[in-house]
Amino acid sequence: MESILPYNGSGTFLRVRNWVNDAASNIRIRADRHDTEDDNFASGLTQCITKDGQTTITANLPMAGFKHTGVGLATQSSHYSRYDQVSEGKFNWKVATGTGDAIELNYDIPYTAYNDGMEICLRVLAANTITTPTIDVDGLGTRTLVKSDLSALEAGDLFAGKQLILRYDLANTRFVIVNALASDIPALIASDVSYDATGNTVITGTNVQDALDDVEPVLAGLGTSAVEDVGTAIGDVVQLEDVGGNAALPAVDGSQLTGLPAPIFSKQFISSPTSFTLGSGNSFAHGFGSIPKLVFAYFVCKTAEHGYSIGDTLNSHWHNDAGIRGVSISTDATNIDVRIGAAANIIPVKGTGGTATLNVANWDYVVSAWA
Repeated sequence: MESILPYNGSGTFLRVRNWVNDAASNIRIRADRHDTEDDNFASGLTQCITKDGQTTITANLPMAGFKHTGVGLATQSSHYSRYDQVSEGKFNWKVATGTGDAIELNYDIPYTAYNDGMEICLRVLAANTITTPTIDVDGLGTRTLVKSDLSALEAGDLFAGKQLILRYDLANTRFVIVNALASDIPALIASDVSYDATGNTVITGTNVQDALDDVEPVLAGLGTSAVEDVGTAIGDVVQLEDVGGNAALPAVDGSQLTGLPAPIFSKQFISSPTSFTLGSGNSFAHGFGSIPKLVFAYFVCKTAEHGYSIGDTLNSHWHNDAGIRGVSISTDATNIDVRIGAAANIIPVKGTGGTATLNVANWDYVVSAWA
């Protein structure tokens, strides 16, 4: 039998016989010659790919820049990956189950083995309470999690919603957490902060956060506790922050802190609301050690009248109009002396501009002073 080679190596089908040439050569149709041609057809068809999947591919298939279209989703590890499955992270991302100490992952296409360097991504559902939490991927067995520096975790490094990127360390049979954890941020202790002879802030060591936490309550307070000596060198920067750690004002370089004027007031006194009667008086120790620079007194409504609500305030003025009315204030380095006029106070009606007599039973007064 003649050798049958139905294709030329570039995909072109080759016939064995040419019946026109046979007729011209006076060769009659014979069974053996016809079988050779038909066997060549059969061999060519056998080498084609059948659409129902019967054909087993025996060599690489060059696509010449073309692609398979309309393909289904991969459901086994031996299937082609469809682009959207890769781009949308459908293969190696999953919401974990289990606990924060014993994490479980079950992927849609299960992993069949832990391979060195394999990377998986997940969202944790709970916090870890131990330093050696484990993970079990697709039932392949539990493996301990370690931080990127290969040290043990701290309790609370994982929490509900925490996203993790893990890479497998085959030699040590563990998963390494690639992304940062809360305990990876250096912490400062108070002893790491000091001041040099010129008042410049000096931070040493590696634990930065604890030292900042130690300083923060001082800067966040009021009065003398709000004073912090940071020095006046160019490198000494002052930054005010709110309670959430957000910058509240632009940072000020230390070199800009010299030559600032002294504050007008550095001390304040506010009395408690004090009841009174006409012609009465009270003395308040302000504690300044010097005569106040500014003193102010006002009435505070405690029972509504003349359009005023509870808590409303009303300025008081000393005047002599058919009798001494209002509040008189005198001061010295120790006390603030307050005297109430003997005549009834005439006040404006709130919202109308008319006048009315203040009922002392319905009002207290408060004294404020600054030095």
